[in-house]
Amino acid sequence: MSDVTSYGALLDGVTDDSAAILAAIASDGRADIPYTPTGFVAGDIDLFAGQKIVGHGKPTWKIKAGASCGISLKCFSVDRKAKVSEITFDGSLGGATAIRAATANAVVFNPRLHDLAFKYCVEAIGDEPSASNWVVDMSVTDSTAYFTKGRQVYLRRTRGFLKWEDFRVDHTYNTWQTPWEGVRLEDVIGIDICRVDVLGPTQPTSTYQPASIGFYLKGINGSGKMSGYIHRLLVDNTRGPGIKIENFGNVKGEKLESYQNYGPGIELNGVFNFAFSEVKASGMVGTEAQQPNAPADVSGISLIGCSHGDISAPESLFNTGHGIVVKNSLFCKIRGGCSNSNTKNGYVEDGTSNRNLLADMDSLSNGLNSAVQIGSASTIRDIMPNGGTRTGKLTGAVTV
Repeated sequence: MSDVTSYGALLDGVTDDSAAILAAIASDGRADIPYTPTGFVAGDIDLFAGQKIVGHGKPTWKIKAGASCGISLKCFSVDRKAKVSEITFDGSLGGATAIRAATANAVVFNPRLHDLAFKYCVEAIGDEPSASNWVVDMSVTDSTAYFTKGRQVYLRRTRGFLKWEDFRVDHTYNTWQTPWEGVRLEDVIGIDICRVDVLGPTQPTSTYQPASIGFYLKGINGSGKMSGYIHRLLVDNTRGPGIKIENFGNVKGEKLESYQNYGPGIELNGVFNFAFSEVKASGMVGTEAQQPNAPADVSGISLIGCSHGDISAPESLFNTGHGIVVKNSLFCKIRGGCSNSNTKNGYVEDGTSNRNLLADMDSLSNGLNSAVQIGSASTIRDIMPNGGTRTGKLTGAVTV
């Protein structure tokens, strides 16, 4: 029997049931935890390769005070998985991470996290600092973090493919200020993102948090050996920037959306060999009465130091800065879509940008110009400007 009550667990919400859970895992390779209205208390549970912790009826795991984490993932074998499913983690007793990869010890392989909830957690999913170890081939599916007390996901080093599917960081339940990020993934070599949301708090008096990015993805420094796939990523109403993808290559995506975040909507920085479609950044123009602390001069979609990229059907609307910015970038194409009703320019090339293309886009009702191009070999073609007729082909420095 892997039912933890067979090993002495009381599941009364007060008694520390860690020993019973560890005993079930040691005996059966798994711990089955039934639902009780009171939940249960446990912490610092080591989960090795091939082992499972399974909730039944979604019991609440109260991470015990003084624990370093709820579960420590020590799945160090490449051929077996460690699985956690159907549990709600409650961090209200202390400041511990709910699930932490033990990368200070060794490479962590194949953790599978499914149908989990995290509340009152300083961190839902994290790893340990390491100069040589990674989290490899992690899968996180159908899970939610809410009543957040800090950045919910932080993985410093990963390899293989990360899979994030149907995952939400939901700050909307917070009745306190929320000055932290949602998700931060660094040193990533491969990722598959599908239906991931970061939703902002409902505190209208919150101040701008420029370092608190909703969703941040960073690739390996100086390497082109990476790949990513993104299918519907939304950051909505946070108090910082929306989506930032940095130093990442060979990435394809669709339906990236930033909606009324205080900071820049979507920023690609040092991204190369990319193709995105249906990228939307809707800014804060017209919401000043409801969000008085939102900063001015915030752009919607920014490409900074990018190369060999294609963005089709973008929408950049109601931003307090430029609609679309292409800075220090080469061989990038912006095609179709619109950049309308932005306080500054609809589209602007800046810095050392050259050999870029802007084509078939509507750029209407912007506060300054429809488009500003500076690259001698860049081209604007067939855009619809403010109050005019569609342009022909315009190569070299030009303002429309």
